[in-house]
Amino acid sequence: MGMDAREAACRALARVEQGEKSNEVINEMLSANGWQDLRDRALFTKTVLGTLQNRIFLDMCIGGYSSVRMEKMRPMIRNLLRLSAYQLCFLDAVPAHAVCNEAVKLTKKLGYGALTRFVNALCRKLAENIRGLYDLCDLPAVRYSFPRWIEQELKDRYTAEETVRIMEAFQGEPAPLTARFNLSKAGKEEILSKLHEQGIRTEPSGISKNAWFLKDHPAPGEVAAFQEGLIQYQDLTSILAVEALALQPGEKVLDLCAAPGGKTIAAADAVRPEGSVTSCDVSEGKLSKIQENAERCGFSHVIPVMNDASLFRPEWESAFDAVIADLPCSGLGTLGHKPEVRYRVTPQDVAALSKLQRTMLTHAARYLKPGGRLLFSTCTFTRAENDDNTAFLDAMQELEPFAPAISPAKPGQHAVQLMPDQKEIRDGFFIACFRRR
Repeated sequence: MGMDAREAACRALARVEQGEKSNEVINEMLSANGWQDLRDRALFTKTVLGTLQNRIFLDMCIGGYSSVRMEKMRPMIRNLLRLSAYQLCFLDAVPAHAVCNEAVKLTKKLGYGALTRFVNALCRKLAENIRGLYDLCDLPAVRYSFPRWIEQELKDRYTAEETVRIMEAFQGEPAPLTARFNLSKAGKEEILSKLHEQGIRTEPSGISKNAWFLKDHPAPGEVAAFQEGLIQYQDLTSILAVEALALQPGEKVLDLCAAPGGKTIAAADAVRPEGSVTSCDVSEGKLSKIQENAERCGFSHVIPVMNDASLFRPEWESAFDAVIADLPCSGLGTLGHKPEVRYRVTPQDVAALSKLQRTMLTHAARYLKPGGRLLFSTCTFTRAENDDNTAFLDAMQELEPFAPAISPAKPGQHAVQLMPDQKEIRDGFFIACFRRR
């Protein structure tokens, strides 16, 4: 990793620690630095995400050898040490002595020359010991940097062996850039040809007919097929969620909490111009982004609406063929590409979100026409948010469950918990489907 990329990684980690989202910081810094070598871009992303994924373990190791407590360190130095410790333990590309030397140089470059001896001594101590500490660590919550309460949440649902496998899977490589083809705009072969002309390798998903992994691609915004509205970037689990509803041309759809808008675009592609998608959010900025994506794709039948899903709108009662209720949640299923979420969410947050979801689901059920379908989905795996609220919907007399139209669903199963230890899946995602009687 070159000096510029190393400094960028250190600054990215400090920004995430201050509350920014890792995916947004990474994308911004990739664009700002303009690295042309795909290896530099990949290594920058890997070191930022990897350091965040392993922060509990790295902090334990640093704290064990430091004369200064972690919380007392200057934020930039703290994150420089985490970055160096991550490289020493998890990456073989850079020799240990080079990691230590580069840490000292960057300490000076960042304006903390008086701390070079401290950084140098600590890095060399870590270089001698950190791999052994990782190999000897027999506490999964520490080894995989999971807060204990999240580990317990998994243990309440899965066996100890499955829990370790899931935590390990969340620490794996994030999914490649995933695109869903807008087949109402062009055929599959035409879109594939457009991507291949730009030197982009494509790989079909094994569990969705219309999800493709893109590799060796330029910056996402520079992909011609994206600029022309032929594809939409969307996580595989999000693609599966919309496919579960089996939307048909001409249907009227409500996307209740639409941002960032991937499901809205997928729904608009499915219902075609003869249908419509009312796409809602409480943020004007997010609605503008949804409108921008709709215009890029040429979907004039997307209708952005400012709306608070926790409040009932009488004019929407019994008005929609389908309602997409992908609701605000703890986001614990996104730990693979937003690893900092594990350090921010609390059990109290989960309880509050579960209660909010019930209010929104009560309204969503009333917006359905007789025979209309409801998709309830979250990007998490907690019982309070998923199982308990599915039971809440099961208890509604006006609703009946139906099996999602996706391959991971077993016959007769109306609720599916996807986890990253499953084939092709990189996130934790929940899908449940209901029909109004």
